[in-house]
Amino acid sequence: GKQGMMSDTIPPSAHHQHHKQQQQQKQLVYIANVPGGILVCELDDATGALNVITSTSSSTSSCWFIAPHPNGKFIYTAAGQDTYQAYRIDEKTGILSEINSQPSCGVDPCHVSIDPSGQYVLGANYEAGSFVVYPIETETGALLPACDIVTPGTGSNVDKERQGGPHAHMIESMKVASSSGRKENDNDNDGGDDDDDRIFAVDLGSDRVYIYTLQQGTGKLVTNTETPYFEIPPGEGPRHFSVHPSKPFVYVLNELSSRISVFSWNKVKGCMYNSIQSISMLPSDHDVSKQKSYPAEIRVHPSGLFLYGTNRGHDSIVVYAIHQEEGTLEPEQWIETHGQNPRGMNISPNGRWLYVANLTSKNVAWF
Repeated sequence: GKQGMMSDTIPPSAHHQHHKQQQQQKQLVYIANVPGGILVCELDDATGALNVITSTSSSTSSCWFIAPHPNGKFIYTAAGQDTYQAYRIDEKTGILSEINSQPSCGVDPCHVSIDPSGQYVLGANYEAGSFVVYPIETETGALLPACDIVTPGTGSNVDKERQGGPHAHMIESMKVASSSGRKENDNDNDGGDDDDDRIFAVDLGSDRVYIYTLQQGTGKLVTNTETPYFEIPPGEGPRHFSVHPSKPFVYVLNELSSRISVFSWNKVKGCMYNSIQSISMLPSDHDVSKQKSYPAEIRVHPSGLFLYGTNRGHDSIVVYAIHQEEGTLEPEQWIETHGQNPRGMNISPNGRWLYVANLTSKNVAWF
C-alpha cells in the first residue's frame, strides 16, 4: 500500500484515535503528545495525509493514551505521572477544551478506556499496578472522583528488573475492544455478545490478564467467578490485547518476550479458555543479543483478516494473516516504520490507512 512521512513533523504519541464529525463529514484524528497535550488533525482519506488543525495544551507534562467517549462529545487521557483528564470536543471544529482532571490514585497512568455504557472511565496505573474506575458526569463529561481501585497482582518476579511487582498496562471491555476493530456500520459480530460486559485488565508484572465485570450503578470491578484471571507464560510480560471483530479470538502482545499469545474465548463464561498459538513478532534472523526489541501496540484490521504489531528496536510493523477458522497467525511481512521507537499505532475506521507514531524520532508515518 501507499506509505509516506509527514511533511511537517508531528510530535511523538502514545496513542491516537479517530473521530468523525458528522456535520462536516470529515474525519478527525487525535494524537496523544508525550511532551503534553493532544494534536488535532484532519485526515485526507484520498492520500492518508494528516493535516494539523491545532494542538491542545495540557497542564500535565505528558499525554500517554487517549480514549474517545462513544457519544463523540468527549475525550479522556492518561496524563503525566498522576492524572486522568477530560476534554470536550467542539461539535463544529473538533477542537478540544479541558473540562477537568482527577488524580490517578496510583503512579504512572498509561492506559485509559471507556466502558460500553459510556458511564465510566477505566484506567491502568503502570508503576502502582492498579486499575481505577471513574464515573462520568453525564451532561458535562467531567470526571468524578474514583469509585473503585483494585491492585490484584503482586508481580511474578520472573524478570527481576521488570516484574518485581505488579505493572498494570491496559484495561478495556471485550465489547469495546471488539467493536474498535469492526468495520463501520458492521453489526455482524459472531464472536462478541451485546450483553457481554467483561473487562480484561492486563498486568505485565504478574503475567496475568484479570477478568472482571463492571457493576453498573456502583462502578465496582467484580472478579469473574468462573475464571478470575488467565495466566500468560512466565516472564513474557503481557502489555496490550486486541480482539477479532467477528470471531472468538483474542491476541495478547507480550512485551518481554516479543511474542503474541493467541486464545479463543468463551463468551458465555466471559473468559479466555484455550491457548491456540504463541508466535514471535520478530524475524527468525533477528539477533536480540545484538539489538534488543520490545513490542508496543497490537491491532486487528477492521476486516478481521490481518493483525499488526509494532516492534521498538527492530523499528518495524509486523503483519500477520489471520486464519479465519482457527484464529492462528501467519507472518506476511515486516515493514520499516520510517522512524525510531514505534509506540502508538491505529487504523482508520474504513481500514484503508494505518498510522504509527515513532516516539524517539518524533514523527508519524502512514501506510
